[in-house]
Amino acid sequence: MIKVKIWRNGGRIVACEVTGHAGAGEKGQDIVCAAVSALTETALLGLGRYAGIRLDYEVSQQPALLFFTLKDAPNDKTDAILETMLLGLTEIAGTYRNSLELAEYRR
Repeated sequence: MIKVKIWRNGGRIVACEVTGHAGAGEKGQDIVCAAVSALTETALLGLGRYAGIRLDYEVSQQPALLFFTLKDAPNDKTDAILETMLLGLTEIAGTYRNSLELAEYRR
């Protein structure tokens, strides 16, 4: 199962951690893993390249991990990117309940 943890501060997303594997298909054929990776890695790119936000981040394949935390204060651009990422993840979690678990925390 993929586990996604979202941290909020003042209602705004400030960090995200993705761990695990969906187990919804063979390695290289798992559409849930591919979708989660596409959403989260695109958000990471958007934060750095479009929003110009400084980040601490780590991406690795073994173990399966994507983690980022904002070093700069969140703003309207980070909200748009991260809330859109969360919308996509929420839809996937609703469809593939046995493959993706979402949790939100407050800082």
